[in-house]
Amino acid sequence: MKLTIRVLSILLSITMVWELSIPAIAFNASFASEPQSNALSAQSLYDLDTSIVVNGVNLPTEEYPVGSYFTDNGKGCNNHRTGVCGYASESQCNCKAYYNGVCLRAVQCYGYANYLYYRCFGSLGYRHDSFRNINLGTISSGQVTVAKFKELIEKCIPGSHLRVTYYKPDGRISNHSLIIMDWNEEGFSACECNLDAKCGVFVMRRAYEEYVPTLISVDFFSAPVIEIIIDRIRDFFNELYLSITKFNIFAPSKNKSFLP
Repeated sequence: MKLTIRVLSILLSITMVWELSIPAIAFNASFASEPQSNALSAQSLYDLDTSIVVNGVNLPTEEYPVGSYFTDNGKGCNNHRTGVCGYASESQCNCKAYYNGVCLRAVQCYGYANYLYYRCFGSLGYRHDSFRNINLGTISSGQVTVAKFKELIEKCIPGSHLRVTYYKPDGRISNHSLIIMDWNEEGFSACECNLDAKCGVFVMRRAYEEYVPTLISVDFFSAPVIEIIIDRIRDFFNELYLSITKFNIFAPSKNKSFLP
């Protein structure tokens, strides 16, 4: 009995230290504001205030803040519909395809997502490095529901790369990449690029009930293996701590002390 109580005491101490050393990222954005009239954000709100830090990297970054362009010369790219944009043909358009000599293997929203992911975790993600990254899940075409999407979001950590296929406001089908910043029961915030078709940088706040109906599928959801393992360990100790405090295992007794 004494051994069991001592083990629980040690676990409780570890949990308390863990909680103090790894602060949670607060999400205070409201989803009650009126939507912008811009057709780009029919299911979303522009969110200029939300920012987070992941592994010492600010999201959005100081290099490419909200309102800037993720391009070679810092101006909007006007070549997207000419068919020349791509990481293998960067010299023919203004889209940014390299960061500090590293090929991002994509341009526009995908290239920007790979850039942020590389800044945060040191790799380009699951599609390019399946050893250090995992796919948290996919949702097949026509199977996306609010419940499934929320469940998937809750598996991730800030900085995860979500790739979706969706309907644009004009009904066309397209793909899009988002770097998840934070979330709550109502929706999530994400760093995104190219919603203006010119490689503009945005932080968007999206409500599940309005955004999910526009989705056709979730194609992949990349996250770094080590950080996910750490996150799951933290969740375990959080649950253990709540269980211990719920049943007052360490609460003083009038007749007997439970501490060894």
